[in-house]
Amino acid sequence: MHLNNRLLMAGIICTSLSSSLFGSPTKADDKKGFYLTIGGGLAAIQDSEWDDRRGSTAYSGELQHDSGFSGELGVGYDYGRSSIEITWARNSGDLDAISVDQAGIAVAVSGGVTQDGVFVTGLYELTENTDSKITPYIGAGLGINKTEWDNITIAGSNVGGGWVSNVAGQVKVGTAVEMSETNDFYLEGVYSLQGGYTVDNFEYGSVNTWGIRTGFKFRI
Repeated sequence: MHLNNRLLMAGIICTSLSSSLFGSPTKADDKKGFYLTIGGGLAAIQDSEWDDRRGSTAYSGELQHDSGFSGELGVGYDYGRSSIEITWARNSGDLDAISVDQAGIAVAVSGGVTQDGVFVTGLYELTENTDSKITPYIGAGLGINKTEWDNITIAGSNVGGGWVSNVAGQVKVGTAVEMSETNDFYLEGVYSLQGGYTVDNFEYGSVNTWGIRTGFKFRI
């Protein structure tokens, strides 16, 4: 066997062994297509202002919340380096206190708070290296969000609840880790912002939430 043929055969064998041991990197074109996304983590719903001008005396203050659960479920389409997702997101927690500015106090209360929203979000990868298994990304989206305070109890008396629904936005910063050719694991931080709302001179302020989620994306 000639030397050139021997070198060619050795190259083929080395290439085959390398592919078997280390796998071939997923190319951007191979990633294109639909995928499912699901994740969960922690949510910190920020204090929300309220302003009541329904009576002869105006009152204002804040709704103060404890941290709780954050989750997201949806479907997306990967274009290679960018992707679009349509997701349902939920943030939940507890109502910890209601402050009244005019009284200078915070009244301890109990009750749950839940945010449910539908978002259209665009994601963009921050690296072009298709050989890397770790890919940082950023994203931003718009949607409709509903925040509901339920089963509010003050000093043993149940006063019901209330809700506000409005246009919302979210910003994401995260990292995806390729687990296989069809599955990715991700870790991301999320900041969502929901605009306020006024009903009969009772004003709910904006409801902002910090969240951190981990999850998986499954290509279909």
